[in-house]
Amino acid sequence: MVLLRYLGALFPVACLLLASCSVASTLWTGVVENISNTLGYDDLQPQINASGTVTWWGSSSGTSGYDIWQSNGTTKTNLSNTNGYDEYHPTMNDYGQVAWYSYSAGAVGYDVWRWDGATTTCISPGTDGYDDMFPVIDNAGRVAWQEKKQGVSITHAWLWDGAAKTQISLPNGQNDSGLQINGGRVVWAGETSGVSGSETWLWQGGSKTNLSNSSGGADYSPQTNDAGKVVWYGSVTTISEYEIWLWDGATKTNLSNSPGYRDWDPQINNSGQVAWHAEGPSNIDVWLWDGTTKTNLSYANSYNDTAAQINDRGQVVWQGSDGHDLEIFFWDGRQVYQVTDNDYTDQYPQIAGDWIAWQGATADGTTEVHRMRTPEPGTLMLMALGLGALLLRRRKRQ
Repeated sequence: MVLLRYLGALFPVACLLLASCSVASTLWTGVVENISNTLGYDDLQPQINASGTVTWWGSSSGTSGYDIWQSNGTTKTNLSNTNGYDEYHPTMNDYGQVAWYSYSAGAVGYDVWRWDGATTTCISPGTDGYDDMFPVIDNAGRVAWQEKKQGVSITHAWLWDGAAKTQISLPNGQNDSGLQINGGRVVWAGETSGVSGSETWLWQGGSKTNLSNSSGGADYSPQTNDAGKVVWYGSVTTISEYEIWLWDGATKTNLSNSPGYRDWDPQINNSGQVAWHAEGPSNIDVWLWDGTTKTNLSYANSYNDTAAQINDRGQVVWQGSDGHDLEIFFWDGRQVYQVTDNDYTDQYPQIAGDWIAWQGATADGTTEVHRMRTPEPGTLMLMALGLGALLLRRRKRQ
């Protein structure tokens, strides 16, 4: 009990050794790196993988427009460098391969580009006047995206399998969006002509399946993991409240089950754990479903918390207000840490393996990309135990 008293004085999180209690966030005191380091220019919406490699779109001195950049923490590389054309919204796989969209010299419309680790290639050249946008890439280097004809609002889902591109959405489908790809499986939210609302669709092995069948409701933002499980948020029939849904390969389940409130933007890891943000009686909180139960991770504050992301350990990062601006918060499996604490907006957090990345504003009004290494679950607790034991030993000697 004496040791626990010392630990309680040193680290409030010590109570977690005895029970899974929740406490207010602790300010993070570890190392945060500025990866982009282009003061005076904007760097936006980073992606990070488990090796700590970060990719983003941004501008810098000596370049015109936005380019696609990548850094391993030591070397920063311009992957696109198209001399005057803007590149947007890169996504990256576990091996550092990247897909994005951009104008091409002499073309009319956006095309999708892919960097395979050595070479940059346009993989969606086609009829001028079509825009190919918002690509996603899986670990085999396959790429999916949405395409629309300029001047027409209808979008369709496409897949490049490494050799050729194919339209994978329904022939009478329309407004396909929010594509995600994993292991060659593609999920998206899409409408069908003559049917109100959007459905969650899966393309696998050459066939398409309607996973949601929401009967007049609307489904958005599907995500899929290595095991082929799919999550999304959608309304219940025609009711405007949104719930988090999980398709496990056979059936769909309502994970959030919070009548009267709205739940948004679920993310699923390869263990099947799901994080999202949801309305409550007074503010928006971040929730975690661990495979059995759901837990409110951010209820200890009275501000809105959104944009939750989860890694394969079940650790969660999100952006939340501190009453002044947006900051980055991190849950390591036991304790919530406030990663940033400044007078500027920090947002778009990402997490993979041991690493977190985000976009942070600066004093000159531009944005930079930052990363930090996460502590192992319980690492700081072990530090607390060691320090507590040392103090106890010194006390006995006295």
